[in-house]
Amino acid sequence: MWIMFFIVFVPIIIGLIHFCFSEKNNTKDYVLNSQNKQSQEINKKISDYEQKKIEYKIPTTAKSVFMPSVGRYFICKQNNFLILFGDSYVFYNKQKNSIQSIYVIPIDFILYYKIQGEVRYEMQISGGGGGGSSIKGAVVGGLIAGSAGAIIGSRNKINEIKSETVKKDERIVELVYITNKNNENSLSLFFDYNSLSVFSELIPEKSYESYKKNKQQIIEINPTNKDIFLQIEKLAELKNKNILTEEEFLEKKTKLLSQI
Repeated sequence: MWIMFFIVFVPIIIGLIHFCFSEKNNTKDYVLNSQNKQSQEINKKISDYEQKKIEYKIPTTAKSVFMPSVGRYFICKQNNFLILFGDSYVFYNKQKNSIQSIYVIPIDFILYYKIQGEVRYEMQISGGGGGGSSIKGAVVGGLIAGSAGAIIGSRNKINEIKSETVKKDERIVELVYITNKNNENSLSLFFDYNSLSVFSELIPEKSYESYKKNKQQIIEINPTNKDIFLQIEKLAELKNKNILTEEEFLEKKTKLLSQI
């Protein structure tokens, strides 16, 4: 009987042990392969990201700006372009969405950057409440000082009312630019207020104050001026600088030519 037991069950037990060890090794190999694959993917992403930085000539000294709800961008000026290059988080996570990870904007297409929003101060009040009667306090007060103590002891402590002035800085920086030379469509990008100093350093000529000043300096058409073509040339310069729209330029040009 024991011989039959060994003949039948021992091979089964050995097979089960072998199967368990084999599955354990397979699981270990699967985990290692999965980890190696993830590591390779991460290394490839890092390599692609660094290659893109080289391709767009992003210097190590590039400034940093932040788009609320989007992420951080490196910003620099290359030749006649303003380049915004998303950091690794933006680069890998925002490509799937409508947000661009890289912006290359011709300087001439930038209309202005401007502060939007304001700093507000709010008064926040806390505390107060309490008061009323406490049965527990009345019982303790009554035991110590009789009926008068019961009345006094029943009164709850009134919480101290405190007020605090809270500063809320809602300022952001809006960068407005056009998408083509005809000045037909304008787009806006929004950055936190700390980004203002970066734009002031890189493109000071594109401040909203400069933009308004240039608008005010648009040549007023003088009917007595004989050099009409010179005026048209100056108007064309203003249009090329995106100070005049195509419609404004054509309107003033037509008015000038009608005087010939």
